[in-house]
Amino acid sequence: MKLNFFNMYMIEKKKISQFFLLFLLILMNRLAIPGFTSLSVSIILIIFFIILSSAKNEVSIDKRNLIFYLIMLSFLFLSTVVSMFISVYTTTFLGVFLAFVIYTLILFDFKVKFAKDIVLNVFFIFILLGLFQYSIYQIFGNFWDLSSVVNSDFLVQGYNTSDGNEYMEKRTNGFVFLEPSFFSQFIALYIILEYSFFGFKRFLRVGIALIVLLLAASGTGPMLLIFYSIVHTVLKRNFKMLSLFLTIALLLPILFKLGLTFVPDFMGYLLERLGEFSLGGDNSFNYRFILPYSSAYEFLSNSNYLTFLFGNGPLTTAEINTRNWNSDANFSTLLVSIFEYGLFFTLFYIFYLYRISSKVFYKDLQLSVLFMFFVLSGAFYQNYTIILLWILCKVIDFNNKVG
Repeated sequence: MKLNFFNMYMIEKKKISQFFLLFLLILMNRLAIPGFTSLSVSIILIIFFIILSSAKNEVSIDKRNLIFYLIMLSFLFLSTVVSMFISVYTTTFLGVFLAFVIYTLILFDFKVKFAKDIVLNVFFIFILLGLFQYSIYQIFGNFWDLSSVVNSDFLVQGYNTSDGNEYMEKRTNGFVFLEPSFFSQFIALYIILEYSFFGFKRFLRVGIALIVLLLAASGTGPMLLIFYSIVHTVLKRNFKMLSLFLTIALLLPILFKLGLTFVPDFMGYLLERLGEFSLGGDNSFNYRFILPYSSAYEFLSNSNYLTFLFGNGPLTTAEINTRNWNSDANFSTLLVSIFEYGLFFTLFYIFYLYRISSKVFYKDLQLSVLFMFFVLSGAFYQNYTIILLWILCKVIDFNNKVG
């Protein structure tokens, strides 16, 4: 009896420590090391976790993953050296260091996994925090996030943390996220995981998450949900999901009419965002999904073979854009990889991330996460996206999955 009590105590203690680790990773993702604002404090926490787990002999490395990692790393360094001689742009070796650190983190596997309910509970707490943040703003007119209580010298720099427009002066960023778009993707991932694990049985949670997704007012989260829904429907031949799509499509006119009646300002904003799904124009869809790829095609077509194969050097994308187009284009992870490190590196970079994720997820979830990583964000050096990838690929217990 005493032994059972002790075992239960140790299990509960481990669950509590796992909960707080995940909570701190997300809470501190925007905090930076003083004087080194490109590296999140959360990355340091993961490094400490790897060291502690190694000391307990709870870490392993998949041999095939290691092979892809070493080949990718070789091309990372080779491309950097070659670019020193062929590039006409200013290379910054900080980029190589950042890439080495963040992509090494996801190489390690852990014997001890975190219960999926713990992960979802942590995610949901931050979704509630986003709802609370927006409610406080609406009631009192004060918009509070991490920058309200932490000096900017201690925050990761270079992001629009809570920008708005004429319809929504402020968009919720969940208090701790770099941008509303990151928070939007975070919420979409939560909804996808909730469905994968529990099949929407906890409908109240999903409903709250959808409301906060609207308050984040970013297109990337809904796009991730749509992508997952299509892939899931095709791969699983899920006719329930297909009927859900048809039901929503039939209800859209009614929902639209109710929205115009009760929340006209928000519906105006929504219509404005929907109007962005067009070719060209001064809108975020063009800057994120059209202009970067047309610019990349033009640039790569005019590049010599060495530059195409080995890139222009680390952290040169911004200068390439300024000197060639001076546009507001938001280059995706895939384009940043090709621009800076070339085709050889990019191929093994894709293989490495595909391999890392393929052992963990169902195919529909894997493709959705890779779509978010490669297409929806310029996440090549973004600590936050790697932190999410680490949580999803390395520590969630995906055994006995539902869905």
